[in-house]
Amino acid sequence: MMRDIFARLVLMIIFINGGTLHAQEFKPLPPQMTKVADGVYQYFAGFYSSLIVIGNEGVLVTDTASKERAQELKKEIAKITNLPVTYVGLSHEHFDHVGGTGVFKNARVVCHVNCKDIFATTMVMPVPEVDVEFSDTISLDLGGKIVEVFHTVPGDGVATSIYWVPDVKVAFSADMYNDREFFLLTHAKTQIF
Repeated sequence: MMRDIFARLVLMIIFINGGTLHAQEFKPLPPQMTKVADGVYQYFAGFYSSLIVIGNEGVLVTDTASKERAQELKKEIAKITNLPVTYVGLSHEHFDHVGGTGVFKNARVVCHVNCKDIFATTMVMPVPEVDVEFSDTISLDLGGKIVEVFHTVPGDGVATSIYWVPDVKVAFSADMYNDREFFLLTHAKTQIF
């Protein structure tokens, strides 16, 4: 009996200390905008990464995450270009990636066709209105800068997509948990992700 109580106490201490250490590891880093290539940036804030691609006529941004983060992201984009955000691309359908799209009022929201079914069934979270749907691939023209979007095998969601900027060979993905399985077989031999 005493041994059982002692064992439970030790397990509780390990669990509590492990949880505390785990929480300490997940402190958010300060927001950061990084130039990746000509006309291509990464914005990282609040555990989320966004791709920003600037063309001659417009801007694409991915994964706005929340209204508050999108508002900050909008301010940061204004520091590097005065062009409008014309597309908000979603890497997949999960609520922690799709919030805040409305901050970019005139932008067209892009998501794989599977988003529609998921968004239609949720009553817990606000979901964006998707303007551009695709099933396998789609090319978005920002004016002199093309962004190709590829649907992959399911990762963290069923609408998992990769955003590829071919002229500078930059790819963006989020929550890809299936190691070595996210390449599209038709592109695996010709593209490096």
